[in-house]
Amino acid sequence: MLNVMFGKIKIIPVIIEICIFGVLIYYVWSAFNGQFIKIPVTNYYSRLTDSLLHGHLYFLENPSPKLLSLVDPYDPSQNEPYRLHDVSLYKGKWYLYFGITPVLILWLPAYIFGIEMVDPKAVPIFCWIGLVASIKFIQNIVYASHLKIASWMWLFVIIILGFNNSAPFLLRRPAFYETAISAAYCCSMLALYLYSKGYFNPVRSKFNLAMGSLFLGLSVGARPNYLIWGIVLIAVSLATYDRSRKGVKALWLNEQIALWGPYVFTIMCLAIYNYLRFDSIFEFGVKYMLAGVSRNQINMFSISSLLPNLYFYVLQPIMVDKIFPFFHVLPYYPAALPKGYIGPEPVVGVLSLSPLLYLIPLISLVIIYKYTCIRGYTLIVASIMFLLGIIQLLLISIVLPSATMRYIFDFLPSMLISLVFIIFIVNDYLFRNNKYSISLLFNIVVVIFAIYGAIANIGIGLVGYYNEYQLLNPMSYNNIREKIGYILGRHCLKYHFVLDVYKRGDSTQPIMYFGHKGKGDLIMIEIKNNKVRIGIDHSGQPTTWSKWNVPNIPSAMKLSVEINNSELIVITDDVDVVSPYAPYYASMLPVFGKNDIGFSAASKVANIIIISELRNY
Repeated sequence: MLNVMFGKIKIIPVIIEICIFGVLIYYVWSAFNGQFIKIPVTNYYSRLTDSLLHGHLYFLENPSPKLLSLVDPYDPSQNEPYRLHDVSLYKGKWYLYFGITPVLILWLPAYIFGIEMVDPKAVPIFCWIGLVASIKFIQNIVYASHLKIASWMWLFVIIILGFNNSAPFLLRRPAFYETAISAAYCCSMLALYLYSKGYFNPVRSKFNLAMGSLFLGLSVGARPNYLIWGIVLIAVSLATYDRSRKGVKALWLNEQIALWGPYVFTIMCLAIYNYLRFDSIFEFGVKYMLAGVSRNQINMFSISSLLPNLYFYVLQPIMVDKIFPFFHVLPYYPAALPKGYIGPEPVVGVLSLSPLLYLIPLISLVIIYKYTCIRGYTLIVASIMFLLGIIQLLLISIVLPSATMRYIFDFLPSMLISLVFIIFIVNDYLFRNNKYSISLLFNIVVVIFAIYGAIANIGIGLVGYYNEYQLLNPMSYNNIREKIGYILGRHCLKYHFVLDVYKRGDSTQPIMYFGHKGKGDLIMIEIKNNKVRIGIDHSGQPTTWSKWNVPNIPSAMKLSVEINNSELIVITDDVDVVSPYAPYYASMLPVFGKNDIGFSAASKVANIIIISELRNY
């Protein structure tokens, strides 16, 4: 075992602890886009917390009377000016359909201690606690199985579980969606850790088993699809039955009460919570949610969505190009999408995000390795974790007729945990059979794949859904971009970002920043009355605007903008695209002339083009 000593201090464990806290720093930095200040958020969970403190399950804010007086308040074309986006409207009250768990385990405790809690704080906390719990869970299984694992390999466990799991993307826009997803992940990982701690204790700890059961139930309270994690509860329940123990039936019965009691109680409370809100124990509020698309038009639980979603979630390639940050998202389905399919939103397949998953076929090699007694649990646990990931993937693919990047966090972490176990089993087998050269080659492949996966995840994490980092903190983004450019070459100093504009709403947004603070140029885009213009603000001087132009802007669009040397391209589309791939676009309409804007030398733009017609998927 490799464990370098420095005096009386073991270096590798110290480095591991430093890396774990380094992950936390990165998570927080990502969630706040490098600003570490209060940023504007749609903090629905704070509203729910206030409601609970006042004895209500609905928001204290009442819907607009104009909304309630509409012929169909659930019609997005009618409710757009009055709705709270993705909040459920039922019997004249606002309800949050997203799970209540984040409020119970974080918002309410923060309130008690006088701490203001917002989504950008909550998501990195949940992701990091889940990471630590998953590592502790793996350690408990590995140590109980007596696997021979080099200490340095835990460094790559951190890389795999901390950066190969789509967390960098999830953290770039930490809204209430991501809060619910990360809370479910956190609770499920805590459940695994507590189960393993309670089970492998010399005297099985019923307290740890009960706490694991509680957190497993809380994961369902955050994300209902985690109900399938009841498979874990069944597996632990079966594992606790040991005929060799004295008084086995009485002990087993007490352990079952500890195992099942908190979980069943939590699910019952969740059912009551649903009934008190929507008069049905099975209704979470999705049916009454107000969104950009009418829920009556969404074909949920459709088998027709399975193949497209499996393609997007598993096979969709990531775009690797020469434009910083070098990894971009362009979801494209090679066949016709089924009728009623919405989107997709930005999404990349897990095989591109974490190519280590290509090693899963090694399971067939592991089977020939004959384990006995407790060491056999490693392979069993690995199989269960992978099965959970597959079931989650299939469930998510069927439930919604759309694919989006954040849902990958529901199933990829459990797959990666399974993969870590497989890597450890193979290493143990090679070590015990003195196959050192094969072990070295295998671990080199693992290290390369793990590092590439981390870089790819961080790359698309810098972009996020709509380039939040570049939009919210352009100076920091530009500094990183320029430093990378000086190292790799000026060819990567190209800009690429996406703006999100809904319903032709009037807006003025900064889209890119040149130069240094106080001495640079801020490029602006303004949309008003279906017209668009681009301007530049030089060193705080009044903005110089181009002429107003009237492109064919869809009712809901996204703008993808790139500066490549001296050309600025603005693209309108109702799906996410990227500008470097001009062959994808059907036509280009020149809108602005070369002299429309007085750009400084640092940000000279020779031509501006708006592409208003795009290839339909």
